[in-house]
Amino acid sequence: MLLASTRTAAYLVDLAALLAMGYFIWRWPSTAGAAVGGLIGCVVAALNDSWEMIAQLDPTLNFPPIKAARVVVHDLLSLAICVGGLMLLLFMDLRERREADDAAYDRGSDWDTKRKVVMVAQWLVGAVA
Repeated sequence: MLLASTRTAAYLVDLAALLAMGYFIWRWPSTAGAAVGGLIGCVVAALNDSWEMIAQLDPTLNFPPIKAARVVVHDLLSLAICVGGLMLLLFMDLRERREADDAAYDRGSDWDTKRKVVMVAQWLVGAVA
């Protein structure tokens, strides 16, 4: 039961990260390339967590759990992709902050909102990883 509750919590974090990344891509499509790595990593993690969660909670045992070695491989794959996506987000954020320090840079009306959404996406992808 502990494994099922842990995977359920991880699945909810995966979904929150997917929502944050999806909103980021929808709202600022010009920077979507920086979010794709984290998005793919979160999808892999969500699929793995949902399979394990359902397999542990299924009382009829019609949904077999994945072998432990394969779960580890899937978790490591999602970890590697999420870390790569997190690095892309961090570098994109660093580049935009450096550009914003220039006096000629136009921050626009939603610059602070974008900073907050990027920060939330970074933390959620880090939590998934």
